[in-house]
Amino acid sequence: MDVCCGTGMITKDLARKVGPRGNVVGLDLSPEMLAVAEKNLADFELKSIIQLVNGNAMALPFPDNSFDRVIIGYGLRNVTDMRQALRELYRVLKPEGKAVSLELAKPYPPIFNKLYYLYMARIVPLTGLIFTSNKEAYLYLHDSVLTYPHQYEVTHIFEQIGFEEVNCFELSWGIAAVHVGTKPYS
Repeated sequence: MDVCCGTGMITKDLARKVGPRGNVVGLDLSPEMLAVAEKNLADFELKSIIQLVNGNAMALPFPDNSFDRVIIGYGLRNVTDMRQALRELYRVLKPEGKAVSLELAKPYPPIFNKLYYLYMARIVPLTGLIFTSNKEAYLYLHDSVLTYPHQYEVTHIFEQIGFEEVNCFELSWGIAAVHVGTKPYS
């Protein structure tokens, strides 16, 4: 399952990964985003294995132990209660299933860190204003990155929820982070 699937691009990649004998669910809270995902998947050769579902990441509409893998890409930063969303991912995973989170993170080289936050605070909103006339959405991106916990803290939160074998992989000097955790047998 791709939680907070948005435009469906990760959903599409998951369908390619599991192939024609697999099943993929793309879930999003926004009907408008699901309409975009539907459009993006319209001519996709594996569309028949994808089910798009309107639902909330903090109250997933699936029974316990339903999925082998759950993915949330750029969604944890946007839910109102990250811990509750992670509890839900944990709940719907089968034992030995894996949860994967891809999220923007906090870069670590000090000089790079300062340049990155300057870029996010000034250049990204200006670019958004020029190309979309919507500066506020790009200011939100900056603010959400600032308030989101450090990737090492997110690792600890995964462990508090009950995930085992939790790993954090930092990408591009820590601009993004991938967390992977396994649900143990009870």
